[in-house]
Parts: sequence; C-alpha cells; structure tokens
Amino acid sequence: NDPTGKELQQILIERAKTGVEIRLIYDAVGCWKLGKGFINQMLEVGINAKPFLPVSLPFLSSKLNFRNHRKITIIDGKIGFIGGVNIGDKYMGVTKRFGFWRDTHLKLQGNSVYSLQKSFLIDWGFLSSENLEAKQYFPAHNIKSKIPIQLAISGPDSQWENIMQLYFSAITQAQEKVYITTPYLVLNESMTTALITAALREIDVKIILPYKADHKIVFLGTHSYYEKLLESGVKIYEYTKGFVHAKILQVDNEFVSIGSANMDIRSFKQNFEINAIIYDANYSKEIHQQFEIDLLDCKQVELEEFRKRSTWQKNGESIARLVSPLL
Repeated sequence: NDPTGKELQQILIERAKTGVEIRLIYDAVGCWKLGKGFINQMLEVGINAKPFLPVSLPFLSSKLNFRNHRKITIIDGKIGFIGGVNIGDKYMGVTKRFGFWRDTHLKLQGNSVYSLQKSFLIDWGFLSSENLEAKQYFPAHNIKSKIPIQLAISGPDSQWENIMQLYFSAITQAQEKVYITTPYLVLNESMTTALITAALREIDVKIILPYKADHKIVFLGTHSYYEKLLESGVKIYEYTKGFVHAKILQVDNEFVSIGSANMDIRSFKQNFEINAIIYDANYSKEIHQQFEIDLLDCKQVELEEFRKRSTWQKNGESIARLVSPLL
C-alpha cells in the first residue's frame, strides 16, 4: 500500500471500469500490511480478488508456511510475465534502505503463455471453485518463434520438489559452467552436494548473492554455507550496488531458469513457485553477458579472509542455519 502499489491498483480499477475481466490472487501473509480498504476499492468496481490461504491464527496454523510466492501476470491470454518482481516501492529501487534493486522478469508470448494461464487458472480454481477452461482464455496467436520454453511449477501440493529436482539435474549434468544469482542460499544436502561436486569436477561455479541483508537471520544462514562451498572451488560474489533479488540459474550455454524460486529450502519445499526454463543458446549468451555486468558491481568473497570472522559470527551462522528454513 505505497505509491507503486496504488499506481497499479488505479490502473486495474480504470481497466475494470471499461469492462476488462480482472482476477487477482494475492498471498494473504505476504500482503498482511496491505489493508482491507485497499482490496475493497478493487472489489467495488468488479475486480475479483482472492487471498491465498488466509491465516487467522498464525502460530496455530500450518498454512502459515505454505505461501504463494509466484509473481505472474497474464494479459488477454497472449502476453505473460514471470520472474522475481514483487509490487511495491522497495522493488522499484526507490527506498533509502536498499536503493538500487536488481531483479529479473520475463515477458512471454506464444504457446508458453498457455502454460502460464493454465497455472493461474488451477490456482484460481483452488481458491474459488470456478472451472475456467473456455477458449477465450487460450486465444490463437501469431508468434512464429521456436525458442523452447518449459514452465517448472512446484509447491507443497505435490509429492515432488520439482524445481529443486530440475536444478539438481541441470547442475549435475553441467559440462562448463553453473552461474547462479539468488538473494538467499539455504541449501539442502542434495543441492550442497551438487554444487560442490560440480566445482570439484572443475566446472566454473559462480554465485552472486547480496552484500547487505534484508532478512538478517536468513542472511546469516546463507553465510553458513560459504566456507564449504569456497573450499570446493565455488566462487562467491556479493552484490554491492544495491540489493540483488533476481533468481537465475544458468548451466552451460543451453539452460536458463528465471522465476520466483530462490535457491533455498523454503522455495524448494514449502512455497508455491513457478520458473521459466529457456533452452536457447542465443538467449543464454544474453544472460551470460548480464551476469558479467553484475559481477562488475560485486565483491568476491575470499576463503582465507572469510575464515577470519569472529566466533560470535560463526555461532550466529550455525543457529541461523537451523531456523532460516522456517522464516
């Protein structure tokens, strides 16, 4: 409920008044501070807005952990957006605390939008019991590009940790490089082993992480993985220009994942997430170039220097590692 959020709200209200059909899913916990008045203004003009898994007694409900972390928009069934961008002033880089905000979002067209639409409608059906399968939501398009795009969808409603398993498979098959940009690094044993093994195989493994914290406990938990990764040959860089919130995995010149999933246990196991996987050498080159640009605003973490941190810091990291998956 800030200038950025209100600007989007007013655009939606204006469109609704012209007869545009609008459905909005907002995470109930992530939007606790939004306020009922903000939502009511949209409801009054016919916008259909639904909270995702509202929690009335936070400390007595398991629903608190199961959050919809997806950030997607589908327009007229022909244009889709997917990535890491939330809606708010902070994510526009206009707040004093973080300043510049580095994120990545994709605009999709073509058949991939059908898959994105299907994902939204499944969530909508879960919240509203509406079964929306009409052809109007999947209109014909004239996109001729043949770039293959796969949507990876995961959440606690599945017995499989789809995005984590996709990451694991891609990293273990790497032949040259594994480049990761993520705001949080809270790994399970499988992902830790995959990254370390890749580095020991002399794969070029580089990870960009924030230099400053937005969640201090998760930030400390992230640091608890540094030493073991650095010892294996993984190169870690901290982004100093502002805050890095992008969630990107690039493997060799064939595989790029961009979406909502962080490289952490919560995204792998508890949150509802969605990523786009692009299998295209030219696009991979673009992402590689952007990664190199981001590195110019990073400070590399050196193993010997990192080992000099205090005992208090080490103990804090160990405690944070235990509790950060719960936050």
